Amino acid sequence: MINHRTAMAEPRGVERLAAQWDAFCDGLRAAGHDTLATAANSPDAADGLAQFGMLLEASLRWNLRGGDPDNPRFIEINDTPEVADNLFAAVKGGAAYRVSGDVSSLFDINLSVHSSWAWLKPSKPTGDLGLAELEVADDGRVDIFLGGEPRSRNWLALPDDAQFIQIREYHADYSSHRPGQWDIERIDGKPPAPDRLSAEAASQKLLAALEWARRYASFHQAALSFTFPDAPNALRPPAPHAGTSPPTCWRA
Repeated sequence: MINHRTAMAEPRGVERLAAQWDAFCDGLRAAGHDTLATAANSPDAADGLAQFGMLLEASLRWNLRGGDPDNPRFIEINDTPEVADNLFAAVKGGAAYRVSGDVSSLFDINLSVHSSWAWLKPSKPTGDLGLAELEVADDGRVDIFLGGEPRSRNWLALPDDAQFIQIREYHADYSSHRPGQWDIERIDGKPPAPDRLSAEAASQKLLAALEWARRYASFHQAALSFTFPDAPNALRPPAPHAGTSPPTCWRA
C-alpha cells in the first residue's frame, strides 16, 4: 500500500537538499575566491588552495564520519600532511568511554578533553594525561577511561560540555617511533544504533563542514601572522607566555 503522504513529502525533501547542496557549493566557491584574494602570487595561490582543500577534506571526514559521540571513532586531523600526530574522537558529558591503545612505538602522548574547536568558539582543554601519568602494560597496551565513576589511574573526567578528545602523539626518533593504534568505545550501556542519515542532517553536516574549514583557514592565517616573522631566519620580539620565568617566549 502506497503512503501518499510520504510519497508527496519525499520530493520536497529532495528539493530542500538540492537547495542546501547549491548553498554548500556556492559557499565553497566563495571560500576558494577568498583564499585566492589573499595570495601575493600564483605559487602562494596554489599553496592556499591546496591547504584549504586539505582542511575541507578533514572537516568532511569529521562531520560526516567522526562526530557521533554515541558511536565514536578516531579521525586524524592535521593542518599539514607532514604532521600525522593528532587524533580526535567525539564524546559527550554524562557518558563513559574506554580508549584502548598500543603505545609501545611512541615516545609520548597527550590526551586532552575539549568543549569546542578553538576557531569556532574560544575554549580551553580540561584535563590531560601523558605517558608518565598512565599505567601501561609491559607489552605497551593501555586502557584510558573517560567519564563515569572516578578511578585512581588512567582516568579523566568529562565535563558536561565535552565535545571531543584529542590524542597528540610525539615521536623523538623517526627511525623507530611509529604511530600508535587506538580504539574508543562507549561503555555506559549499549549505545543506540546510528539512524540513517536524513536529508536535513546531511545538509547540516555539509554546511557545518564548510564553516569549520573556512573558520579554521582564517584562524590559521591569523596564527601564522602572529607566530612567524615576516622575514626568514628572524625572531619576533619576546611575547608573554604563561608558565615561564620571565613570562616571555620567542617565535622564529
